[in-house]
Amino acid sequence: MIAKPTVSNQALVRVALVFAIAAAGICGAHAQTSGNESLAIAQKRLTMAIKELEQAKAQARRKDKQVKDTEASVARLQTKLDEEKAKLEQTRKELVDAQANADQAQQRHDQVNAEIQRFYRERQPSTSPSKP
Repeated sequence: MIAKPTVSNQALVRVALVFAIAAAGICGAHAQTSGNESLAIAQKRLTMAIKELEQAKAQARRKDKQVKDTEASVARLQTKLDEEKAKLEQTRKELVDAQANADQAQQRHDQVNAEIQRFYRERQPSTSPSKP
């Protein structure tokens, strides 16, 4: 069975790092301007990470649909294959029957041919010299 696609671990790690950086920037004991700059940078990174996460989720949804479509196609093809195998088996049985009928017909032909030859030999005059 094919595993369902999930958001990549790399994208999740990036988001976790961004949150960690944002938390560190917020909790840091920096000067007011430095803190504001760090917070702005962290918010920008967080926004980028969220956008990246949404893209990864969208890609996962597309791949999930692709997997489902492919599985459905495989199921249809398997059904068709099974039907064709059944037809093949039926044709093989019919071939065996036809070969048996042909063998019987050949035997009847050989028997009739042998009888005709016997009748022909019986009706032929003897090839031994005849006495006047």
